[in-house]
Amino acid sequence: NNGEGIKLSFSGSNIIKDNRVSNNDGGGLALVFSSSFNELSGNIIEQNKMDGILLRGNNHLVRPVNNRILRNTVINNNRGVSFEINVENTTVAYNNIYENSDYNFFNNQKNDVIATFNYWGAVNGKKIEETIFDFYDDLSLGIVTYCPYLNESRESVFCT
Repeated sequence: NNGEGIKLSFSGSNIIKDNRVSNNDGGGLALVFSSSFNELSGNIIEQNKMDGILLRGNNHLVRPVNNRILRNTVINNNRGVSFEINVENTTVAYNNIYENSDYNFFNNQKNDVIATFNYWGAVNGKKIEETIFDFYDDLSLGIVTYCPYLNESRESVFCT
């Protein structure tokens, strides 16, 4: 379609599970503004022209918090996962996040992110770092902690 595949705005306590979100002109799956306490799990998010998964707030009062991104496959998007403007306390674990053309993880905010126990398409820390945009690329941004990481892809739970 011409926009995002799935977009939640000011929405909470939702479960987005076992979907295939692909070939959108915008992003695949977006949680924006005060979308909090949501779970994204078991989704295949692929071949979207923008971000596979985007979380974005707009100030210290309107921000996504306490979301869980678990067991998804995020591949062949422009950016795999992007956090922008005051994303807080979000779990990113047990996902396959690789082969995204720009970055696998783009942390365009000052908050640090813990994104451990994910498969990044490589088992070499230096190669993984090259696919993550954070403090080490721009000192005004937060750090993405990716280690420990998985050394092989987790099989998707998506059923057809």
